[in-house]
Amino acid sequence: GLDIRTSSNNIVLSDGDGNVRAYHNGTSWVGGNFISDVDVYRMSTNETTVALTAEVLDDWERCEEGTFSKIGDGVSHSAGVFTFPRTGIYLVTLNGMFDSNGATSLYNGIYIQITTDGGSSWEDHAFNTDQVDNSANARGNATTHGILDITDTANRKVRVRVFTNQSIKVYGDTNSNSTTISFIRLGDT
Repeated sequence: GLDIRTSSNNIVLSDGDGNVRAYHNGTSWVGGNFISDVDVYRMSTNETTVALTAEVLDDWERCEEGTFSKIGDGVSHSAGVFTFPRTGIYLVTLNGMFDSNGATSLYNGIYIQITTDGGSSWEDHAFNTDQVDNSANARGNATTHGILDITDTANRKVRVRVFTNQSIKVYGDTNSNSTTISFIRLGDT
């Protein structure tokens, strides 16, 4: 079994035989497989899509109200691109909410894209679709997940792409979570 003891003001986890498995250096855990980073972003305003055009969503804000606080350094965001704080295996979950905007749209795709070369090229990693009709306040929802091995934080980044067959809205709200992307670091790479 594990025992916990302190040494030099650090918390140390050992296997009970004196073999150190991980320790906390006052800032973060070193060694072991601990969830050291959790972060959530949301679209802060609605974004109207252009029919039959692939678009990158870039109007994101970190969720920072009383019900959520990031763990660790957090994922950074700039111009639609998310950069990981450290290497590791990450679970990335994307939820897109669509508003009909007065149109029937039978294909509304939301994609997690990854780059391995710092942003020169992008590939779809995971996606899901939904449809909405033109009735009042018609909304649809699509969720997808990806497990990513981030071995290089300078070159491996993610972004969110949408593609719809009609001009609709991707729903955003600065006061609640509707279209969101979350990042959970599951362990070391």
